[in-house]
Amino acid sequence: MLPGTVKLLHTWSMPGWRARETDLGWPRRSAPADRTSAAHSPTATDTRPLSLARVTELQQTAGNHAVSDLVERRDTDGWRPGDIHIQRAPLTPAEKTRNLTSPRYAGDPVLEAAYDNSPLLRKGRTDPAVAKVQRGFVADGFAMPKSTKSDGSMDGVFGAETRATAVAFQSKHGLESKDGTVGRQTMGKLDELAGGGGKTGQPEIAATTEEMGKHVIAGMTKANTQFGPDKGVWYDYNYHAEHMKDPANYRWDDDWRSGLADPSLFDRTAWMDWKLKPGKSASEGIRSWLKGLTIAECLSCIVAIEIDTLRAAIGDDRFDTLFGSTSTPVPEARRLRIHTGTEGTPVDGMFTSAHGAGAGEFGTIGNRPVKDGDWVYFYNHPKYLLKHPGGAWQGENAVFMGTSGGQQIWAGLGAGPMTERDMLQEMADAYNGSRDGGDYARLLDTYASDAPEVSSPNQQYRDRDTAYLEGLYLKYKSRIPSQYREDGGEFADTVTVANILNDPAYTINGTERKGGYFAGAASRLDPTKVEGLRTP
Repeated sequence: MLPGTVKLLHTWSMPGWRARETDLGWPRRSAPADRTSAAHSPTATDTRPLSLARVTELQQTAGNHAVSDLVERRDTDGWRPGDIHIQRAPLTPAEKTRNLTSPRYAGDPVLEAAYDNSPLLRKGRTDPAVAKVQRGFVADGFAMPKSTKSDGSMDGVFGAETRATAVAFQSKHGLESKDGTVGRQTMGKLDELAGGGGKTGQPEIAATTEEMGKHVIAGMTKANTQFGPDKGVWYDYNYHAEHMKDPANYRWDDDWRSGLADPSLFDRTAWMDWKLKPGKSASEGIRSWLKGLTIAECLSCIVAIEIDTLRAAIGDDRFDTLFGSTSTPVPEARRLRIHTGTEGTPVDGMFTSAHGAGAGEFGTIGNRPVKDGDWVYFYNHPKYLLKHPGGAWQGENAVFMGTSGGQQIWAGLGAGPMTERDMLQEMADAYNGSRDGGDYARLLDTYASDAPEVSSPNQQYRDRDTAYLEGLYLKYKSRIPSQYREDGGEFADTVTVANILNDPAYTINGTERKGGYFAGAASRLDPTKVEGLRTP
């Protein structure tokens, strides 16, 4: 039996007496009407303590396991120790596909989490994100003298005044939840007031270089801050490492090394290559891909961010009409595709050079002639793939995140924000690291695929166990081309940033690489072309 009393924050719905979220708002994704029984379930606004008898009744009706899954103990907001709080139910996959879109809130990981009720923003939290919420309340006409500092900025402390203001805000706008916590509906209303979203299906941002650049930056920020067992964009080796530490929460399938996106929306047609299924919404698809769980790599991630920026600039309705609709058939060749390149994707042919046509001056380290949100590429040492054939640091697809302290800042999936020189140093560090299981597996898969240990791999092989795979590599070393062997003399064991920048170009499998900033790749979405897609 559950001790203490129960404060009901949310309605119970049939079947299964599942707790429903009552702070619902905007649609990175509503729910069926609740079917409640007056005899057995309080209303969503009922905050009276439930007696142990009522808890027992719920247990008998829904089952002890179901009730246990819906409760948690908290000692916050003035609730007595031992009180049992019924939690807000997780959002559905469809609800999770959307994110905050206003310039004030988009990309803030704390506020995006509150928007997904994971977790709510509540009394007791001190965070810059709280200051943003406080500024939103003030902008809506609520005076907050205790939370406003002498210089006019907000203190970022979710105290009694902020909680009371949240309740007043919720009441003013007719929100269902008036409990003073900031979750789905409250954060959604703040986002709407700050210029996010607009009418459903309509453009969220202007089709300008500035606004689209801001959206790209917000997308990269989200990609680098929102992670969990069932969310975020991951490299396969990072997610597999979490699986090895916590297999119960981070499930794994070896097939995911070739990429993973929501199989209800996408078919994976090749390595890191996805096509939207017929009859599915392209806008929901791109949001789902970025929301996760997705296993990809830096190039497909930034392509997805650029695609989502196009979606935001032309609106969901138009985006779905062009690239995938639930109501109107879209030819297979036009349906949303995401892969390690732009060919055949919604942004195919939509870019313009960040440096201008024929421009020959690309600046120097720390002084590149770029604008916020521009997409660039940094190469690692030209021979990186000789030492690390299975490595993920042969280069970095990066976004210019703006300046900080007078320095240009860049970020790619899992890299940054950092200066260009720091990016190059991280690449040098990656080069200088020892070979791992992924490197040995790539060589064995390529050059010793008929070996019994490779053609029928055991669990150690599948788990990329470095010691085991190094042993196999040594066993079949004679099959490995000399340029990939440490004793072949083709690559150095360690390099410096100077080596990355100054060593000559080198060709591997038909691709020539020269270390450092690759000016030819610097690009951004062309406002004229994007504007042209806004209307039929």
